[in-house]
Amino acid sequence: MVISVYYALKYQTDFKKAVITAVNQSGDSDRTGVITGNILGAYLGVEEIPENWAKEVELSQELTQLADDLVKTNENSEGWHQKYPGW
Repeated sequence: MVISVYYALKYQTDFKKAVITAVNQSGDSDRTGVITGNILGAYLGVEEIPENWAKEVELSQELTQLADDLVKTNENSEGWHQKYPGW
């Protein structure tokens, strides 16, 4: 969605403002907010996501662990392969 890219560029240093603006526009605002948040989350890093927002994410510890593990996809250890069989 092009509008998500627009908001991410317009508010590229302000995660909260970008997402709030995205979800308050007319149209498919929930999807626009998700995509905007994904773009800026990848660009700015998790540290820029408001703490009170991040703590409300379900399974946040599991998602953080999965993200950390994905960075190590080339790890060739027994523990990694047991955790993610078939990878």
